[in-house]
Amino acid sequence: MLSAFPQLFSYSLLAITMLRVVFGLWFLAYGYSTLFDTNSQHKKNLSQFEKIIASLALLAGLLTFIGLFTQIAILIGLFILMLKWYLDVKPKNSNREIFTFGFYIVIIGLALLFLGPGAFALDLPL
Repeated sequence: MLSAFPQLFSYSLLAITMLRVVFGLWFLAYGYSTLFDTNSQHKKNLSQFEKIIASLALLAGLLTFIGLFTQIAILIGLFILMLKWYLDVKPKNSNREIFTFGFYIVIIGLALLFLGPGAFALDLPL
């Protein structure tokens, strides 16, 4: 099949890198906003479980952002996202936009899981 712009295929590793950075930044933002409660004026009390999940989200986001242990960090991030969905759906706190955006994050994570970390990553293929 012919492509309209075959020269752009040379930049495929940069496209994967952009997906990796978006995935990492989302988990960094989620973990930071959960731990430090940037959304409200008063500090809410987090359970130990919520603190662990937010800390894991920060770790997964940082590792994914810099491209170190990318596949493991993505699996941790996807596990955290599934937990978040379960905990939000259980008390019916979820809305359609959050679920849709989470679905996109899952698709990005699965693509990165199979495509690799892209350019400018610290991971080295074996």
